[in-house]
Amino acid sequence: MKRVISVQTGHEIELLQEISKGGEGTIHKTNNDSFVAKIYGSVSQEQIEKLQMMLKNKPEDPTLKQGHISIAWICDLLKDSNGQYVGFLMPAIERGETLNHVYHFLPRPKEFTWDYLHVTAANVALIVKSLHAKNYVIGDIKPENLLVNNQAQVSIIDTDSFQIRDPLTGKIYRSPVSSSEFTPVESMGKVLKDSDRLEPHDRFALAVIIYLLLFGENPFSGGKWLVETGDPPRIDERVQNGHWLHAPNAPLKPTPRSMPMEIVHPKIQACFRRCFDDGHKNPNARPSAEEWHQALVEAYKDLMTCKDNRAHRFARSYGKCYWCLRQQQLGFDIFPGSVPPPPPPPPPQRSFRWIWWLVCIGIGMQISISNGIPQAIVKFFQPPDPTPPPVLRSPTLTNPLNSPLFRSPAPKLEIRNPLRYPLLPKTTDNSKSPQILRPTTPSVFISPALHNSPSPSLSYKLEIRNQFGNSLLPKTTEDLEKSQ
Repeated sequence: MKRVISVQTGHEIELLQEISKGGEGTIHKTNNDSFVAKIYGSVSQEQIEKLQMMLKNKPEDPTLKQGHISIAWICDLLKDSNGQYVGFLMPAIERGETLNHVYHFLPRPKEFTWDYLHVTAANVALIVKSLHAKNYVIGDIKPENLLVNNQAQVSIIDTDSFQIRDPLTGKIYRSPVSSSEFTPVESMGKVLKDSDRLEPHDRFALAVIIYLLLFGENPFSGGKWLVETGDPPRIDERVQNGHWLHAPNAPLKPTPRSMPMEIVHPKIQACFRRCFDDGHKNPNARPSAEEWHQALVEAYKDLMTCKDNRAHRFARSYGKCYWCLRQQQLGFDIFPGSVPPPPPPPPPQRSFRWIWWLVCIGIGMQISISNGIPQAIVKFFQPPDPTPPPVLRSPTLTNPLNSPLFRSPAPKLEIRNPLRYPLLPKTTDNSKSPQILRPTTPSVFISPALHNSPSPSLSYKLEIRNQFGNSLLPKTTEDLEKSQ
């Protein structure tokens, strides 16, 4: 079992099972499940400098806060037991498949409907946007370097092949690899290790990746070639001449299996035409990764669900489900899905809410009578009482001797005649006069004399009696005036 040493920590790392092997080296699992190691067959001093610079200038991972690693960037450098650089560590991407298993309908999982493919394409554009923000050029964008999981989350690998610019010195570490199907016309025939790539190179490859995801084929392949002499040209030859499937003057036309451009959102259509038509002669006319991302997000929000098959999504601008039409024409469904169609909406029904309220009121009243339920709950089930009309009634007055005024010790009570002579002693505490009121036997009665007055407080009747029941004052204030 081979062991390597981490440059940052000095710890030994065990290299386990070999995952893949390429022209530059091999990828191994390690004794830490979170990381994998790339071991080069041979490494140059310039490659070591590039890795060191990459380690110091990491790009922002746009989905790291969501718990997903979208850029498998270098984490650490590795040395062998002799102290020689042999490779680097990078994060392990779990449960990911290459885009080849997604954009074609045969190996594609059933959960990958057209809206999943829109999200996948938008996430690819988001990764490219983040790398371009650091002035990095991917160079070799192809489906094998893009992994996607069942949540349409994308991760890009083979990051050590990117073209990297040192932000301090401006030195460019070039990308020596490329794929012909994703190489724009301006980069064809060039020695890549001696050529600096520009951002529009990635813009072309990004558009091809997005077309693959949405239409299932390369835009420069397919269709019927109208020129009968010779074999149809290769993809790179079509790219060189700008002959893509929906080019205005291309010598090819779509076949019944070709998907029309109109099935995608108008902004997606405009981006494709800017890239493959305008960008053929002017690379800077190609849409940026940010423009692609914005257009794909808007297109995703515009998707509708088919009423006959919930696995079918189609653009609102197209107005109908293209996948149902395609199934009728070709006899097979590329988005079969596993979700049954939604049930029809229930017919309108009459409301019987009033019966429910009657039942609740009856139950509430029965429980209140039998179990003594609190009145607050009973009132909740009862309708509010109507406001009664105002009725003029005599107010009920309490005994004045019970008021705070008469609760004080030895209250004084004076009643004078019109000549201001007192008719009673100054206090009620006088036991020598039997006809005098005592506190223990109060006989003071104050009651309203309403008569026909509209207000019950205009006239009052005052009677003070002794212990024999004889009145000590005139019955009313009118009698008192007559006695004058």
